[in-house]
Amino acid sequence: MSRESNNFQELDASQLAHRNAAEQALHELGEEALPFLPAAGTTLPPEVTKRVERLRVRIAKNSATKVASKKLKEILLGNAATLGEALEAISRDSGIEFSDVPNAEQKIDPFGSPLPFWHAVDYVLDQADLDIDFYSGEAGTISLCPALKTGPIASIQRLMRGFIGWSP
Repeated sequence: MSRESNNFQELDASQLAHRNAAEQALHELGEEALPFLPAAGTTLPPEVTKRVERLRVRIAKNSATKVASKKLKEILLGNAATLGEALEAISRDSGIEFSDVPNAEQKIDPFGSPLPFWHAVDYVLDQADLDIDFYSGEAGTISLCPALKTGPIASIQRLMRGFIGWSP
């Protein structure tokens, strides 16, 4: 029996100290503990159900905090003179990758000061006439597409960019 599975079993231990220790151990495992927690709606004793719900919330909150702190890091484009170099600098500083880059050799004007993530992305994509493709890409990856200048799709792109522009 794995340590995670054993900790889950201990959530229903007869002693409060064992239940608390098991909950803390699962919390410290973070996202690694999630596969060992039962699906929502599974019939469990009330205290175990409450502990599992609390674990899911705490793990999700910790994960979101880690992602947010990563996203809040400022981006330094440095001497990036091409689109490819600028996107590489953003990836280096944020951990977010880019896909579907149409012309990595396109020249851009570098920005010498550090910028928040979305400001750096907007600055670079605006120069390259690119936008974010909200309908493709994988987790941790931003897919790019040509920016549309007019029409309803262009309006939707700008609107979506505004909605999610506060975090990558």
